[in-house]
Amino acid sequence: VKDGDTAAFLETFMGALETWIRTVRPGGSSFDAFMKQREKIAEDYVNGNATSLKAIVTHSEPATFFSPRGDHLEGAKAVAGRYERDAASFHQGGSTDLEVLQASASGELAFWTGLQHAKARMGKNGQPAEMTLRVTEVFRLEDGAFKLVHRHADPANG
Repeated sequence: VKDGDTAAFLETFMGALETWIRTVRPGGSSFDAFMKQREKIAEDYVNGNATSLKAIVTHSEPATFFSPRGDHLEGAKAVAGRYERDAASFHQGGSTDLEVLQASASGELAFWTGLQHAKARMGKNGQPAEMTLRVTEVFRLEDGAFKLVHRHADPANG
């Protein structure tokens, strides 16, 4: 290709095609790999470490969070800040398991819904607490990576 504009167009097109193929290819997708990573991120979080979660939280609008306490937040900056503050209430020694009941990706959107079973150490003294949350998370493909744009969680037993 000799024309610079045509070369630039083809480069952009091929990059977008690669992203699309990785998202929707038969037999698995980048979302499947992402969900394996998501389990580790949840484990870090219930041990008081929000660093890996920060890497997947969107910095673009819209973003929402409906917490297990019944309150909600809107806005990427507010939601990201809340995740970081809430992680600080957990202490080392926790564990979690994501029981995925349904998950799917289509184009630039993906989600999972299920149960999060956690044994955590919380509060000033790191008191043990067990919880099961019903969770729905929605992700958007941003610059080739899935970013968390919505989380809803509430107690499964109440």
